[in-house]
Order: sequence, then structure tokens, then C-alpha cells
Amino acid sequence: MRTICLVLFVVIPLISGGCSFLAPRTQRLFIRVSEPDARVYLNGNLIGQGSLSHQVNRGDKVEITVQREGFYPITRTVERSLSVPGRLDAVGGYLIFVPLLGLASPGAYQLDTNEIDIRLIEAPKKAPPSGE
Repeated sequence: MRTICLVLFVVIPLISGGCSFLAPRTQRLFIRVSEPDARVYLNGNLIGQGSLSHQVNRGDKVEITVQREGFYPITRTVERSLSVPGRLDAVGGYLIFVPLLGLASPGAYQLDTNEIDIRLIEAPKKAPPSGE
């Protein structure tokens, strides 16, 4: 009985501790844009035009901005949440401290969605100045 308790409460949490460190650090984000020549920015950095996919750090909140002349710019934010390995580390950390270390790695998190659809809205055209 003592051996079973030792295995359940000490050995297993130590072995599984920090399993978020084994999860991928990045996640693919798919961005679909209504205008193929619109510029796509990720956290302020230009990453391309039109619909595309990009690897992002799982531990970071992501801000996507899409711009095209003649259209209103659109910004979307994708938050992060605990991933399955992160949840396991949190539960394991309740029993023994070691798994809590996994919560410090990007693998403990995931983006709330991995697909973003952005439809740009055309801005009204400015009237030409009158010659009066």
C-alpha cells in the first residue's frame, strides 16, 4: 500500500511535471481576408497580403490589423488561454510543486482560435473639391 501511494503521489507527478515544456511553442494562425491585396500586420509587423497563415507564439496575445486604401482598417485581437498540457500542469501543481514550472512555458497556452475571417468595409469616397 505504501508503494502504491508513493507512485501515485510522488513519482507520477514528478514524471509528468512540466509537461507543457514538451508542447509546441508555436501555433499556426490562419487569416482569411476579403481583399486579396490588403496588407496584413501581426502585432504591428507586416507579414504579407491577402489571406495567409503564420506561426505565432502560443504564449502571446495576438493583434491582427488589415489595411487597404479605400477601406476602413480592421483590427482583431486573439487572446490566449490554458492548453490541455497547461491544465494538467496546474492540477499536478496542486499535488506537488514541480508541474507548476510548466506554466512558465508557451506550451501551457493556446490561442483562443486559430482561424480569423476579416471582411474589409469600403470607406465612402471623398467628394472632389468644388471649384468655387
